[in-house]
Amino acid sequence: KVQLEVYLDMNYMYWADVAMYVTGGIVFLLLLLLMIHHKIRYINRLESELKILGGGNLEYPITIKGNDEITSLAEGITALKNGFLEEQQMKAEAEKANMELVTAMSHDLRTPLTSLIGYLELLNMHRYENEEQLQKYLEYCRKKAFQIKKVSDRLFEYFLVYGKEEKELQLQTIPCEEMAEDLCNGQFFDWQDHGGTIGCQIGNLEGFVQVDSEYMQRVMDNLISNLKKYGDPQFPLEIEAKEQPDMLHIQVTNHIRDRKDYPESTQIGLKTCRKIMENHGGNFTWKQENNEFMITITLPLVKA
Repeated sequence: KVQLEVYLDMNYMYWADVAMYVTGGIVFLLLLLLMIHHKIRYINRLESELKILGGGNLEYPITIKGNDEITSLAEGITALKNGFLEEQQMKAEAEKANMELVTAMSHDLRTPLTSLIGYLELLNMHRYENEEQLQKYLEYCRKKAFQIKKVSDRLFEYFLVYGKEEKELQLQTIPCEEMAEDLCNGQFFDWQDHGGTIGCQIGNLEGFVQVDSEYMQRVMDNLISNLKKYGDPQFPLEIEAKEQPDMLHIQVTNHIRDRKDYPESTQIGLKTCRKIMENHGGNFTWKQENNEFMITITLPLVKA
C-alpha cells in the first residue's frame, strides 16, 4: 500500500524566503545608510558652525540634538564657548572699570592735590596775616589730605575687587552675639551721630564665626559711607541677626532718601564688601525694592 504526497509549491516558497531575506537586508542597509547620512549631516553642520565661531562670531549658537557622543561633543563646545564669552565679558568689565577708575582718580586726585600744594606754598612763604589765617590754611590742608585719603581708599577697594593677589586673612574666632551687639551698639555710631536711629532684632545666637577684624571694619566703613550718602535718617536702620543651619545671617535694611541728583554709582564699595565676605567663606548680597535698600551678610559658623 503506497501513499504519495507531492508539494508542487515548495519551489515557490523557497524563492519567496530568499526574496524576503534579500528585501530585509536591503531595508536594513538603507536604514543604516540613512542614519549614517543623518549623523554625517550633523557633523558637517557642527563643522560649519565651528568655522563661524573661529571667524570671531562667538555669539552664534551651536546646534544640540540627539543623545549620543556627538551630542556630548556639541554640548562641550557650547560650554567652552560660553566660558570664553564669560571670560571676555569679565575682562571687558575690568577694562571698563579700570578706565572709569583712571578717569575718576585723575580728576579726584588732581583737584585736592592742586589746592593742597597751593595752601602749602602759601604757608611755606609765610603769606598769612595772622594766627587765625594760619589756622584756617592748616584746616584747609587737613581737609584736602583727608579727601586724598578717601580717593586712595577707593583705589585700594578697586584692586581688592579686580586684583589677582589676595592678602592672607588674619582670622579670629568671636561669638556671633558679640558681633551682632557690636553692630547695634558700636559700628553704626556715625549713623546715629548723623541723626539716624537703629532698630535691632537679635535672635538666640550661640555660635561662633571667624573674621579678619581689619577687613570686617572695611565692610562696616563701606556700609556707613553708603548710609550717610544715601540713607534717610528719618527712618530707622533695621538690623536683624539670626542663626540658620551652619550660617550666621545679618540683614541690614535702610530707607533711601528721595533725591534726583545722586551721581551714578559704580558699586565698587559693594563689590569690595562682597569680595571680602567671599574670602571669609560667606556671602554679601544687596537689593533695592522701592525706596528700601537691603543688604544680607552671611558667615559660616565654626566651633569655638
